[in-house]
Amino acid sequence: MTAARDSRILGVSQLVFDSASEFEKREFVFGSGFAIEADGKYIGYRLQKQPGYESDLFRIALYERATGRSTVLTESFRNWVDEFRWSKDSKTIYFLAPVEAQNPIFRLDINSKEFTQLLADKTIDASEFDPSEQHLFYIKRSIGSPQKCN
Repeated sequence: MTAARDSRILGVSQLVFDSASEFEKREFVFGSGFAIEADGKYIGYRLQKQPGYESDLFRIALYERATGRSTVLTESFRNWVDEFRWSKDSKTIYFLAPVEAQNPIFRLDINSKEFTQLLADKTIDASEFDPSEQHLFYIKRSIGSPQKCN
């Protein structure tokens, strides 16, 4: 697997590969954030269909390294996607998204493109699973209380 780096240019991330064959010798400009799954077959990334247009939704897309094909996974999700991460088995992506004055955690099945809300607890600012993926730790806040780790 070739090395990748995330560089910030005018608030927009670029995924730049060191191998000339990756992404057909081009820089792939997208929203911000990417995650390479454990086997290195896929790269999940956030994108806007109109980069830089602040009203456009941030979506999660999947780049398949073997074929060079990209697929948007959250086209039917009508809210922005914030931070996201792969599950250990690479079949699921967990993501945060602002929805109706909260910031719940969602689970996205990459094969079916179906998403389900996993947890809503005010505004969740950050989250992480333990190594077994059996316990979720998260930081939440609300207008009436400061950040709290759960």
